[in-house]
Amino acid sequence: RKIYNLSKRIPIDLLVYTRGEYDIVLKSENSFCNEIKKTGKLLYEKTDLNENIRGYLAN
Repeated sequence: RKIYNLSKRIPIDLLVYTRGEYDIVLKSENSFCNEIKKTGKLLYEKTDLNENIRGYLAN
């Protein structure tokens, strides 16, 4: 709901990956995902079952 309300003011493309998919994308040197990881804003971080979960917002 919060993302929906925010998307009314700011255009948003929401990409959701599993941890395994995200690792593959980063290894493939996808410039879009690497740019977000380097310059984006961390929205949330959660450690659960020894896995780091992070959500980034591109600048």
